Amino acid sequence: MAQQSTLRTYNQQNRTIHKALQMSGMSYNEDKEELMELINSMTRRKIDGLSALTIGERDKLIRHFQKRGLNLFKPFVNKEFMGWRKGDAEIKEITTSRPLRVPEDRRRLVGKIGAVLADLKLPWSYADGISTKMFNINKVEWCSPQQLYKIVAALAIYQRRQYA
Repeated sequence: MAQQSTLRTYNQQNRTIHKALQMSGMSYNEDKEELMELINSMTRRKIDGLSALTIGERDKLIRHFQKRGLNLFKPFVNKEFMGWRKGDAEIKEITTSRPLRVPEDRRRLVGKIGAVLADLKLPWSYADGISTKMFNINKVEWCSPQQLYKIVAALAIYQRRQYA
């Protein structure tokens, strides 16, 4: 189960921003006034430190450094995280995507399972649990088309009950 949280994203961005400052030859302590002027012009509000930035504003700052030619890792930022800043309650999201390698004859059924899981905000481990319980197969991708039909049916029933 992949999980993304605001704190994890914040920490990734923090490392990237400090690396960008180091690569550009700026010291956060020595060149803080110059950096704050740049940030204030980008955010259009008075900022006194990096911790006052939202995740969305930090994302803009990283993109700014990338446009200046710095080769930086830019962490993926979920849209729901954009307004979060340090000190707010942490937001966690379970991502339901996972790279799947399935044969062509099973791809549509596995895609349907993924769509239902995304709709219900459930991780792939939930579908793996169903396949283990029903067929004693650890991964959904390893099921036959007939078994996948039964998993889709079970998830559809569960989905109907959730929305009833």
